[in-house]
Amino acid sequence: MSETPPRNRAWKSVSAVAIALVLGMALLWLGVPRLVAAFLMLPGDSTLSRLQEQQAIAPNELETVIESRAAALRWVSSGRLYTDRALGRLLQEEGTGPGAQAKNSSRFDQAIRDLKAGLAVAPADPYAWARLALAKHLVDGPSPEVASALVMSLLTGPYEPDMIPLRLELAFENWAHLPQRDRELIDQQVRYAWRRSKKRLLRMAREPERLAVIRGALARDPRILAAFEKRFSKLSR
Repeated sequence: MSETPPRNRAWKSVSAVAIALVLGMALLWLGVPRLVAAFLMLPGDSTLSRLQEQQAIAPNELETVIESRAAALRWVSSGRLYTDRALGRLLQEEGTGPGAQAKNSSRFDQAIRDLKAGLAVAPADPYAWARLALAKHLVDGPSPEVASALVMSLLTGPYEPDMIPLRLELAFENWAHLPQRDRELIDQQVRYAWRRSKKRLLRMAREPERLAVIRGALARDPRILAAFEKRFSKLSR
C-alpha cells in the first residue's frame, strides 16, 4: 500500500486549518451583532423585570427601555425588541391620563407600528398580539380589530398567567365584537383564571354583564360553578 506523499499531507492539514479558521470567523461575525444587542439591552432589562413583578416604574425608566431597544434594533431584528419598545410607549401614554390629547398621541401610532413590525418577525408571539389589541382599544375603543388581535393572542398562547387580567378585560369590553365561534376561547380563559387567580376573577364579576359571561363559562362544571357562587355571595354581602 502506497503512503500519501508528505506534500499532500501537509496541504490537507493547511486546508483543514484554513476551513476551521474561516468557519470560526463566520460564526464570530454572526454572533457579534447578537452579543452587542444583548449588551445594549441591559439598561432596560431590569426595568422590564420589575414591571413583571408589578413594581412602580418612573417615567425616565420607561424611556430607558425604549432607548435600549432602539439601540439593539440597530444590530439585530427581533420581534421581542419591537414589542418591548411598544410596551414602553404604551405605558408612557398610560401615565399621561385620560382625554383626547392622550388618545391622539403619536406614541400610540409608534407603538402600533412597532407591534406590527414585531409580529412580522415573530407572528406567534401572544404578548405582542395582546399588546396590539390593547393599543387599538385605547385608540379607537371596542372594535372587531381589537377582538381579532385578542383572539390571535389566545390562539398563539392560551395559557399565559401574566396576561389573564388584560385578556379578560379586553374580552369583556369587546364582547359584542367577538364572533360566537371565538367566545369559547374566552370561556377557556375564564376557567383558567379561576384555577390561577380566584380573587381577581371574583373582583371582575362585580359587574352584571361580566358576571353573566363568567357564570356561563364556569357552568360546564357544576361543582366549579357552585364554588364560585359560594365565594361570590360572600363577596357581595
